[in-house]
Amino acid sequence: MQIKLNVKVFIFILFFCLTNQFNVYVLLMIFAILHEMGHIISGMLLGLKVQKLEVLPIGFAVSFKLDTADFNKKIFHANLLTIKKLIIAFSGPLVNLMFILCFFVLGKEKILNIETNLLIYVNVLIFFFNMIMIYPLDGRKNFKKCFIHILWKRKSN
Repeated sequence: MQIKLNVKVFIFILFFCLTNQFNVYVLLMIFAILHEMGHIISGMLLGLKVQKLEVLPIGFAVSFKLDTADFNKKIFHANLLTIKKLIIAFSGPLVNLMFILCFFVLGKEKILNIETNLLIYVNVLIFFFNMIMIYPLDGRKNFKKCFIHILWKRKSN
């Protein structure tokens, strides 16, 4: 597995330090790596191997080595690789959604001296930001795979 560090991370660290919000940045990065771990674990459970993990200014990105044999296996008018990618793309936001629900249930209690409202806020940011339908985010991947590959092909048959 290859790990890449984007140098812009240091600019973001400096910015958050200067604005006295470093704790928010640390929480964002902690829950972003947990989000990415959701992708990694689901990918490994589906038999894919992690090719690259990138550390980006606001989060992380993971890419997998693709198995070409999965292109030829058809499931629900899509190939097996498309189904695997769909599951992997949904698993990251699902992790943040589970954290939101857990922290919401805990209520006003502090966890490790951190307000639960801040923990909920950080996870809501990551969840909704990843559901936006623009290029590198999970929302676009989910929309593309779900509606274009599966539902659109079903209508055409």
